[in-house]
Amino acid sequence: MFSRGVLMVRNTGLLGLLFVVGVCSASGQVIKFERTYGGTSADEAYAVQQTTDSGYILAGNTNSTGTGNKVYLVRTNATGDTLWTKSIGGLINDYGHSVAQTTDGGFIVAGTTYNLGAGNGDALLIRTDSAGHVLWMRAYGGTDYDEALSVVQTTDGGFAFGGSSLSFGGATFYVVRTNQNGDTVWTRTYGITGEDYGSCIQRTVDGGFIVAGTVGLSFSSGDASLVKVSGSGALQWIRTYAGPQTSNGLSVQQTTDYGYVIAGTATTGARGRDIYLVRTTTNGDTLWTRLYGGSGDDVGVSIRKTSDSGYVLTGNTSSFGARGLDVFLLKTNQIGETVWLRLFGGSGFDEGKDLQQTSDGSYVIAGRTTSYGAGSFDAYLIKTDQSGLITFAAEQWNQVVQGFRLAQNYPNPFNPSTTISFQIPEESEISVGVFDMLGREVARLIDGRIRGGMHSVQWNAGDASAGTYFYRLAAGGKVVTGRMVLIK
Repeated sequence: MFSRGVLMVRNTGLLGLLFVVGVCSASGQVIKFERTYGGTSADEAYAVQQTTDSGYILAGNTNSTGTGNKVYLVRTNATGDTLWTKSIGGLINDYGHSVAQTTDGGFIVAGTTYNLGAGNGDALLIRTDSAGHVLWMRAYGGTDYDEALSVVQTTDGGFAFGGSSLSFGGATFYVVRTNQNGDTVWTRTYGITGEDYGSCIQRTVDGGFIVAGTVGLSFSSGDASLVKVSGSGALQWIRTYAGPQTSNGLSVQQTTDYGYVIAGTATTGARGRDIYLVRTTTNGDTLWTRLYGGSGDDVGVSIRKTSDSGYVLTGNTSSFGARGLDVFLLKTNQIGETVWLRLFGGSGFDEGKDLQQTSDGSYVIAGRTTSYGAGSFDAYLIKTDQSGLITFAAEQWNQVVQGFRLAQNYPNPFNPSTTISFQIPEESEISVGVFDMLGREVARLIDGRIRGGMHSVQWNAGDASAGTYFYRLAAGGKVVTGRMVLIK
């Protein structure tokens, strides 16, 4: 597994520190860490943004303070140390889904409230100052369920949120534009089938908005969808993107050529769900689609453009992690080909919910974890380097037996080649081999006498099938084994 913690320290307060690593490079200091935030009940981060001081703002939910669920805000410095936390809400339940730093240094949060508004759940906007003090809270919607899942600041200093509504004749894409005080400028709903749900809104270069979501969503049907609207809310077009069976759209970004890339999931029969990526023209016509995944369940939740014109995605996977669900970070080139895949988490249930490329070209991921932290779910923040790593390969020793050390292969998962590093205490006759899940040797990489010290050997998988393999170091009567995943 990639990026497992090398040190774990638990605090008794609302912060659990996993580890922080500072890496000196030619370009300066790259800070890498994993952190958890929260108390003994369920706490989650659904959104993250780097702040102008190179720290981070997280938004999500907490059940660890007071009565009912509260909107949870955590402001950190560049190394993930907590500057302040806020739990915002009433006696019932309020939920935070999205956050953005505003031009004056404060924050705007989108979510759902059961304490304000007219119906059984209403869309919620919360405006705070830079210290997290609430300036105003507003509810939006009708007498049925309405939610705000994503928010952006508009060029005039106001805001626009996207989500879903059941208050205006069936489930619809729901978009509301406000002024800087939260007063409604316009409200629009869009849809095709009456079972349509919006997930993510982004500003477009023409002054309008693009919204990702799902059309015709049910237990057995649904298609990923994009809705393009003007700055005044006029519908310009709706497009749907069918997967192998069903699909949904969870995140969208405008590309450098003014097209769009949409990420979500698609069901693929016996394989369960796969990560689904669709690249479109400026009019929403499909240029290409990609599926990523294995034999388990793989869900793409958030996508961002990268500075090299590629893409990076996060979500959760049960195909490639060692146990349960793991957070993944998937880097692709501009045509969707996999560059690398990184995994994070422990023995529990770990999910990635949002990510961003940071000002140093690295990546930050927000989510939730039961593997680490103070109890139940905890908010989970991961800061990597430019390659998506939080530890050196040399730090990832997975077994040590009386001086014989075998490191985690790098990269892992890999395609088509990977490097295996090991250390032996003295000159010895050794063998290094690769074995499939049935214990059959598929490659002998080293067979002979070598000096003591650290060594590396590369395996090029060639035509080997995708899946899990084991690599084994045998020396001086000792045997140590590692596990690796080949993806194609």
